[in-house]
Amino acid sequence: MTLSETRESDVLEHLLPQYQADGYDVYVNPSPSILPPFMQGYRPDAIAVRPDKKVAIEIVRSARTGSGKTEALQSLLADHPDWELRVVYVSPLSSQGALEIASQATIANAIQVVLELKDESRYLPALMMAWATLESIGRALLPDRFSRPQTPARLIEVLASKVIWHPTKLTRCEPSSHSAMRQFTAFLNRR
Repeated sequence: MTLSETRESDVLEHLLPQYQADGYDVYVNPSPSILPPFMQGYRPDAIAVRPDKKVAIEIVRSARTGSGKTEALQSLLADHPDWELRVVYVSPLSSQGALEIASQATIANAIQVVLELKDESRYLPALMMAWATLESIGRALLPDRFSRPQTPARLIEVLASKVIWHPTKLTRCEPSSHSAMRQFTAFLNRR
């Protein structure tokens, strides 16, 4: 999978659950066999279909490169009122700098704040801070994998695949990171 495909899949990962919640059947990179005849020359990045409405979803890298394609797609769908075009513009990766790696002291302080929020029964702020802290820990442990913001699912998947998340198998972590991970894991395991 290329970097651009990964970026596109990240956008779709955030976008498609809303369509599903609204009662649509969603197809990513739909095959020509499920596309209507007028779309045989065009394959959208995704389609969302329900009896009363259909949406073609197109991810475009920039307004400049996507404008001609967008106009062609609008023309294609113009004679089909039951179809709507949704174009999502994504900024190029080169315009985003890598995120700063938090120091061990900053991470330890964040864990302490999470614990304090939990002790004060402020569970929603504690959860939000805990996820942000987990992302900081992941970025500190695997800076090459987490240089940009992560979805929770990807964060857990990568940490678990590196045997970082399992509390008894922290051997691949830097020794200085063991304490922070154990504190964080202990917090998550408390009831």
